[in-house]
Amino acid sequence: MIMDVGSGVDRRVPINSGLSFLYLSHKQIFFRIMMKGKQMAFERPDIIRPPSEARSYYLPLTAGCSNNTCTFCQYYGSKLQIRDVEEVIAARFGDRISRNFFRDYIPKVTGLPAAEVSADWFLERYRFYQEHNLWANLMSKAFRSMTASWGRNRKEDEGLKVFYPDQGAQMITDALVDKIHRRGGTLRNGVRVETVERLSNQVAVQYIEADGAHRIEVGDMVISTVPVTSLIGMLRPRPPEEVLKASQRLSFRRLALFFLILRRERLSEKIQIYFPESRYPFKRIYEPKNLDPTMGEKGKTGICVEVCFGEEDGSFEQIREGMYRSVLEGLGHFFGVREEEIERHLEREVPHAYAVYRDGYGDQLQTLASYLFSMDNLVSYGRQGSFRYNHLVDRVIDAFSEVLQFIKTGKNKEEFLGAPSAKSAFF
Repeated sequence: MIMDVGSGVDRRVPINSGLSFLYLSHKQIFFRIMMKGKQMAFERPDIIRPPSEARSYYLPLTAGCSNNTCTFCQYYGSKLQIRDVEEVIAARFGDRISRNFFRDYIPKVTGLPAAEVSADWFLERYRFYQEHNLWANLMSKAFRSMTASWGRNRKEDEGLKVFYPDQGAQMITDALVDKIHRRGGTLRNGVRVETVERLSNQVAVQYIEADGAHRIEVGDMVISTVPVTSLIGMLRPRPPEEVLKASQRLSFRRLALFFLILRRERLSEKIQIYFPESRYPFKRIYEPKNLDPTMGEKGKTGICVEVCFGEEDGSFEQIREGMYRSVLEGLGHFFGVREEEIERHLEREVPHAYAVYRDGYGDQLQTLASYLFSMDNLVSYGRQGSFRYNHLVDRVIDAFSEVLQFIKTGKNKEEFLGAPSAKSAFF
């Protein structure tokens, strides 16, 4: 097949049983070629194009013919060749993007070669940036409208006030906790759930308190945001073997957070900076003071450095010292940070930060979704509970709205969701 990335139209035109032309936009090509695995050596084919496509940009992905039975054809006797994915990306987007994003950044985040990552990973990132740009445009228009009105009515010494929690986003969580308490709810922190047992019409949760005491709570419904893979292991009665195996084939990427207090007014002018290059161990650096100047003392700034790692790298306790040294080396190389500029630093591990979309993960997740589908009084949702790699805040809010609606309607999962799906808002 031949790809045309100029027309922006997606259609297949069969030429014979072994050869076809594929026309699609550049955004579609980026995701579709990710579904290819390791390929054989590629020889660029001669392209015979119709006059109507004379000015279209063609990016060859295959050469030869999969049918290879038409003796009159020039491709007879040639084997089908599929172009290497990395070569395709370099040809279409340039070597810099291919090297920094495809070869370096994706393995840094996922722990996998890009060719082994499901196309869903790219689609979800692309959808997020589409939505992000949409909201940015809407906010920009709203801001222009607001400032235009403000400009007509304001006094000379007035300014536009934009509010942000003066102690950071944690204040929002604290307010929610306070609201739960005022409404008679109870929160238990530092507990470890051992088992989730399905009774006839209720669910019993056995857990261990921070002081080591064992407790059991029985409720009409349990809503879980723990990683769905962990939930499957907690369930009693024990799930079927095929469900347990499907759960074991799914994995999460871990995240190490290093928060450093620097004796600098600013490290940069950006709120966050991404580092796709493999020479840097971190994938992103976040500087809160650039969001709100009050989130840092005069002459000092704080930065949060994010480093991804997996189980194959060892426990955080085992590798954190070496990881911290590599972070300092990277900061020194890029920003010129010296160790004596660091007043202090804090460390934290996020054990289930990112769902790993290994190619074929959807089949395993569908098995879990199908198993949980019949349990109307047990709901698994959220970024970890639904095994999602996506924007945390928007997706959790969307999923929570779906769960709340499910509870209010009194319907069972079949009535509400229709059928089990790995892509549903909750399981």
